[in-house]
Amino acid sequence: MRDQTNFFLFLAVYSIVTFLLFHLVYNTSKQVIDEEFHLRQGEHYCRGRFHIWDEKITTFPGLYLISGSFLSPFKACSVYFLRLTSAVASIANAYLVYIIRKAVIPRRSDAYLLLESISLATLPPLYFFSH
Repeated sequence: MRDQTNFFLFLAVYSIVTFLLFHLVYNTSKQVIDEEFHLRQGEHYCRGRFHIWDEKITTFPGLYLISGSFLSPFKACSVYFLRLTSAVASIANAYLVYIIRKAVIPRRSDAYLLLESISLATLPPLYFFSH
């Protein structure tokens, strides 16, 4: 039980830091990295235009589908909410990494699994590019 408490404490801190970074980046940057393509594609999916695809994008459309599913009913297809989808997905990734590692390597100590989850969840491609 203590180990689960430690993990949820980590997840709470991770979430707070993620949202602070998200708001900092949102308020200081017009566009980040390759958002020129991804935001436009996210808007298409959010508005139900699944037949439109930018050939410059080589990643699986998972976040576009999630954005379309959750944001479209509320007509919340703005840059803010499209970016927020990535930040929330980052938090979900941290949770999933811990759960999957715990299932795959059940004999490891929870401290080891927690540190490994932190390490994997904060890898630059997963963490910093999701804000």
